[in-house]
Amino acid sequence: MPPQRAKVIWTPPAPSVRSVQPGAVSGATRAILSAGVPRIADAATPKDDAIGLLKLAAEVEHALLVQYHRSIPMRAPRASGRAIP
Repeated sequence: MPPQRAKVIWTPPAPSVRSVQPGAVSGATRAILSAGVPRIADAATPKDDAIGLLKLAAEVEHALLVQYHRSIPMRAPRASGRAIP
C-alpha cells in the first residue's frame, strides 16, 4: 500500500503582511495574500512541515517530468530530418 499523502491546509498570512500597501507588493506577495501559506495539517514541528512540503513539491515535479518525457516522441525528428513544430 502506498504511503498516505499529507493533507495540505492553506492558512491566511499574518496581519502585518495583510496591511502592506497594495502598490508595493510583488506577484509572489499577491499570491500569498490571496491564497495563503501552505502548511501540512498533521505536522508537529516546523521540520515536519518542511519535510511534508518538500515531499509534495517532489510529487508535483515528478508529475511534470513524466508529462515532459511523454511529449518527447511527439517532438522527435521525422524521417525527413525536420522536427515536428
